[in-house]
Amino acid sequence: MSKINFRDKRVLIIGAAHSGVAAAKALKKAGAKVRVTESRKSVVTQKAKAELKAYGIETELGGAPLNRLRETDLVVPSPGVPPKNRLLVQAAVAKIPVLSEVEIAWHLSSIPMIAVTGTNGKTTTVTLIGEILKAAGKSAVTAGNIGYPLSQAVTEAGDSSYLVVELSSFQLTFTRFFRPFIAVLLNITPDHYDWHGDYGTYEAAKYKIFANQSVSDWAVVSGDDAAVKTDKIRAKKLYFSSRRRVRGSYCENGMLVRTGNKILGPRQEIFIRGEHNLENCLAAATVGSILELDPKLVFNVFKRFKGVEHRLELVDEFKGISYFNDSKATNPEAVMKSVNAFNQPVILLAGGRNKGNSFKKLAQNIKNKVRLSVLFGEAANDIAGDFSAEGISTKIVSSLEEAVTFARKSARTGDIVLLSPACASYDMFKNYRQRGESFKKAVKTLKN
Repeated sequence: MSKINFRDKRVLIIGAAHSGVAAAKALKKAGAKVRVTESRKSVVTQKAKAELKAYGIETELGGAPLNRLRETDLVVPSPGVPPKNRLLVQAAVAKIPVLSEVEIAWHLSSIPMIAVTGTNGKTTTVTLIGEILKAAGKSAVTAGNIGYPLSQAVTEAGDSSYLVVELSSFQLTFTRFFRPFIAVLLNITPDHYDWHGDYGTYEAAKYKIFANQSVSDWAVVSGDDAAVKTDKIRAKKLYFSSRRRVRGSYCENGMLVRTGNKILGPRQEIFIRGEHNLENCLAAATVGSILELDPKLVFNVFKRFKGVEHRLELVDEFKGISYFNDSKATNPEAVMKSVNAFNQPVILLAGGRNKGNSFKKLAQNIKNKVRLSVLFGEAANDIAGDFSAEGISTKIVSSLEEAVTFARKSARTGDIVLLSPACASYDMFKNYRQRGESFKKAVKTLKN
């Protein structure tokens, strides 16, 4: 379909956080008549209001009345705004189009987009693809859920060769025409039930990444995850697998291989640890094969790439104990993969706000690896119940800082102290980044 012309369209943006502000500015630049509504009244939202006012954009703090929709042609919700929001519900009744911020950005850009989604591994894979493209001399910008709003990126990207976009299920829910020329689905496991309501709705949101692709586009999907379905994908399909030979990229006899028997290099030379990171590398390698990039160049990136912040990030190592920050692991599946990346005994620090997940399967999966779990936050008691039932020793504390102190007192030489929460951060922190920074600060305090 042709891109939407937003000139003179009356647009209501819900949410004055980073993506809402970025979308407002981009749409204003495109000639739209923009208004922003934000339910919160805080120092942050007051600052956003002042920033938007300088662009000639009106912002309502405390929320907008429903009759505001009478003068609206298009609604753009920020990623955190759930479908049950009263303005979105009423917009649907009034048949007013609702489009996500990433959809807006897609309409405003002609730069080829490589989009990545999945329950886990998105940020690492997007960053890897970006590093590979840069190593190949391409001007690539990484954006989206990675922390750089796509609508801001498209206005600042200039003549970049590619936009590599991380997409959450929240961002994909309200896409309608979004069409990346390469779409990557890493995996699907239960998550965000508190937002989507059930697994089917969550799964459907993830598959929207492929919805508008044609046979001239590419889809890269897991060849190992049984939950990933490909029957309705129209794009040309390539796969990645850490267990078997597939058309795409795979690991065989300890070597990473690309279709056509092109050897990338030995698995043991990849810097980042864990089976899940091997899968992330293979997904990125498959994108590299579509773009016909040199396998040796791709593998050189894998050898030097040290991971992303807050994802199995080595914080420090002293007195024979290693401290890892995995604050980005906000669901049980991510924690399983992180714990199983280690051969040493693990003292697991977990907790926060549950997103509607059970911790029983997690407990069954990690019980032979975790010597002690130190739990905090709203979900501490729920996690403790499932962990104790599987024989995992538990200790509930009142804060992350107390968890770090208790873990240090309990740790033995050779242990791994791992912050891998399995929960959202919003009960005690602004986001997972702030939680990770608090952990790192607490670890450094131990040395003083």
